Amino acid sequence: MRKAFDIKKALGGPISLIVCISFFHWLVSYLHVLPSVLIVVVFSISTLAYYLTLKSGNLIGMLILISVALISVMGTKSLAAMTIIRNGFIEGSITALVLIPILFWLFPSNARQPQEEIYEPDNQGHHLTRAIMRSIFMLFLLAWLYTFLDTSHITLAIAAIFTLVFPCKEHQFEEAKERSIATIIGSLLMLAILGVFSHIGHFSVLLMTTLMAALYLGHKMMEGPLPPMVYQFALSVMLALLVGALNNQVPVYASILRVALTLVGTIGSVYLYALLEQLILKDNTLSPIKSKNPS
Repeated sequence: MRKAFDIKKALGGPISLIVCISFFHWLVSYLHVLPSVLIVVVFSISTLAYYLTLKSGNLIGMLILISVALISVMGTKSLAAMTIIRNGFIEGSITALVLIPILFWLFPSNARQPQEEIYEPDNQGHHLTRAIMRSIFMLFLLAWLYTFLDTSHITLAIAAIFTLVFPCKEHQFEEAKERSIATIIGSLLMLAILGVFSHIGHFSVLLMTTLMAALYLGHKMMEGPLPPMVYQFALSVMLALLVGALNNQVPVYASILRVALTLVGTIGSVYLYALLEQLILKDNTLSPIKSKNPS
């Protein structure tokens, strides 16, 4: 949340996530015994989410896509794992619901007005066709996760969702580049934290080094040469890998796997989708109408 405190975002974001993740948990818990029906429902929901994003410019579709992908993949593997994921999202949302107002009260912003979000709908047409194409591509990735891959490879689908939600290939390539750089930065910071922790094995040291890394990335969001979201993505990658490493994962292998899946999911999806779009929308040249990262 940038600029002044915005109660609509402070309440609306966490509540929307709780409602969304709880709804899909309820839906998949009933449909997991009917795989063909579940696939049709997931395809329909993802098409609607992509269509809403293209039609309105609002990235609420991304929230829907991430929720349905995570819950459906976990539900096809284990209902218990799906419930754990749901509970984790709800706990995180409630934490944000409480902490964000408190932090803005303790550290008030200099700004007096909240950040006004300007949503510009895509004006290049073929919204439904392009939404269906994106959903077909996403469904192929999810089907691979449903059948052959385990849940540790969920990054493959998540990375593709984050890139394909943008309207044109220029923005998709830019997003893929940012995601890849962020994953590398987050992995390196995680390895640095574990390197210190392996020599000084105190929990307070782990907390302090994690805090220092988070402050560094937060500072870079405002002063760094890369777009702000790169550093935010890097922080989420660092925390996810750090928690995984502390739960008996092999940290180096986990980092390499995360980087590889992100590269395959982002760059691979962008190139393959661009080819699909070129074959189907031959007479339509989709080009950016605005900068993805305006100053």
